Amino acid sequence: LMKLKEQLNKYFDEIIIIIYLRRQDSQVVSHSQEEAKRGGKFSFFLSGNMAMPMYHKDHDYYLNYNNRISSWANIFGYSKIIIRIFEKKHLYKQDVVLDFFKVIGITNNVLSFRVNETWGFEKIKVTYLVEKIKMNKYLKSIVTVNLDNSGKLLPSKDQAKEFYSNYINSNKKLNMKFS
Repeated sequence: LMKLKEQLNKYFDEIIIIIYLRRQDSQVVSHSQEEAKRGGKFSFFLSGNMAMPMYHKDHDYYLNYNNRISSWANIFGYSKIIIRIFEKKHLYKQDVVLDFFKVIGITNNVLSFRVNETWGFEKIKVTYLVEKIKMNKYLKSIVTVNLDNSGKLLPSKDQAKEFYSNYINSNKKLNMKFS
């Protein structure tokens, strides 16, 4: 991070870090859905074809926001960190692109459009399964295009709460540091 800051300082007088966060249980679900879109290879977060992995200490490197953001703040300065909540109801006009530009002071002539829509339950499950059996790319693309794209692959409320419980204390610390 120090090397990054040194390089950025060559080109910019002011550097701010804008971070969009979502609750950790929501983040791992989103991550697994995005992984399916990239081909369904089993990711760091997912072992098997389920909506949410069992918690593992290795997840903390990515999901302990307090530790990660504090590392950035220690290098760039706490006042240079802007944390935004990645939920539609907290975003300017319920849009992350418009929200980002508003944070940096640009509100005129900004266009946004949706390109990152969630896949349906069947599409995600089957994508993981065809990857697991190593189906060739051509057949995989034919299968994927013809799958039902409704519903969502989501964990149960209890699974989500259990996963999230691993981060409650670090999130409280993060909130105290950055409000």
